[in-house]
Amino acid sequence: MIRLGTVFSGIGAIEHALDRLDLPHDIVFACDNGERKLKSKIEKVESAIEGMNDSEKNDYITQLYEKECGMNYVEQTYRANYIIKNDLFYQDVRFLDQEYKIQAVELCLEGDKSIAQVAKELGLAYNTLHRWVKEYKESNGTSFVGSGNIKPQNQEIIELRRRNQELEEELAILKKALGIFTRNQK
Repeated sequence: MIRLGTVFSGIGAIEHALDRLDLPHDIVFACDNGERKLKSKIEKVESAIEGMNDSEKNDYITQLYEKECGMNYVEQTYRANYIIKNDLFYQDVRFLDQEYKIQAVELCLEGDKSIAQVAKELGLAYNTLHRWVKEYKESNGTSFVGSGNIKPQNQEIIELRRRNQELEEELAILKKALGIFTRNQK
């Protein structure tokens, strides 16, 4: 069984070819990477989706695209021809996150295709996918914690930096107070 993940700007050419060749396949995700342009700034969208899980992000992005761009005819045509669960169709490649990365990595690790072949099929840079595979292997499958979340090994460092900043601010306040008190005593 071929597991297929596709980032496309068409309406399923790879899927159509697999159907014509009568090759069994399972669509693990699909993503529109076409000409639809959001009016919202990417930074604003990223801020809005921070802390959401992948399903919530996809719902938000889908609603945003419907509001700003209207009907997605590529998606409509794709769904008319291929069976895919709602939560496996993404509106914009820029907002793919943990689940997408894991599925892309699994296509490399479980299939008989090279990283270069999978990267080309998914429209990803080879170096990006290679880095994802390396991170996935090094973390025993716990990488890609999701947008707004922190890897467990980095959590302590972040907390220590935050505490250090608080202590530096307290020290600065104490130095100013000491300066004020010593001036008043003279």
